[in-house]
Amino acid sequence: MTEHTKHTTFADIFKLFEHLTSDDARENAGVVLLDAFRLIVEHCLRAQQDDYLGCQKHDRPGDRIDYRNGYKKRAILTPAGKVDINVPQTRKSGFHPIIPTLNDGSRLNNAFRTAVAEMYLKGVSTRKVTEIVQELFPGQTISAATVSKCAQELDGTFDEWRNRKIDPISILYLDATYINIRESCIVRDWAVLIAVGVDSETGRRRIIGVSVSLSEAEEHWSNFFKSLMARGMNRPTLVVSDSHVGIRGTVAKTLIGVPWQRCQFHFQQNAQSYVTGKRLKSFVAGEIRAIFNSGNREAAEKRTAMAVSLFREKK
Repeated sequence: MTEHTKHTTFADIFKLFEHLTSDDARENAGVVLLDAFRLIVEHCLRAQQDDYLGCQKHDRPGDRIDYRNGYKKRAILTPAGKVDINVPQTRKSGFHPIIPTLNDGSRLNNAFRTAVAEMYLKGVSTRKVTEIVQELFPGQTISAATVSKCAQELDGTFDEWRNRKIDPISILYLDATYINIRESCIVRDWAVLIAVGVDSETGRRRIIGVSVSLSEAEEHWSNFFKSLMARGMNRPTLVVSDSHVGIRGTVAKTLIGVPWQRCQFHFQQNAQSYVTGKRLKSFVAGEIRAIFNSGNREAAEKRTAMAVSLFREKK
């Protein structure tokens, strides 16, 4: 089955990031979300302080009403975890900044997650940073210089995650989805290539790489593999994916000798496309699942023969 028919949104992609996030690993997508939230909020809080004092940092006006007095850490709980924010303080304690909160399922939280995923995949832009600021701090104005600096720091945060070292993995899962991206005033489909590794020590799954490409052609998967191996990806003991020719061709040429297994989920999807009767879909899915859950090869082959015989009779 060609996966080009599978479209998704930036929010769906970030849900995948969060689902494959381990609490004790710094190199995960949940940390990227928290770092982006902290970075943007701290820039906006400093901008609020500038407005309150009527001057920028290091300025020395004669009519200032207060003075900067360092920072105080404040913990904010978000759906992705706790994040410590450096809240600017003043000597006279007259400054009371507005600090946003992200509640699970809220419009603000969904908009922020979507924006962060979009910036990670498409690149950081001052327009997108401005939109996030307006979502987090309604009514607050922020200078172009602050937005630009914030965008540069966000770019660095995302770039650090993209190029982090890959710890040893035992199993490599590969998949792709498609998103709509506007390029030169034309909206077209782009493939998002995703690699998930199973940690050799902990057994936890984690995102090890994401790449936006023109398609799932072998050339693009090959370039994606080269970037993963440049970051230290070892030879896994098994590769799992759908049967897309681009993936299989790349695995055969890049990871020579590593066994490949067809993803059970995609196999189920393919099988369901051949089941014409709606009442039979759940029955067929259950039979296939039972074959996969067999205790050994002999039991699986026996269950398969029984299922084939049964389906032929029903036909």
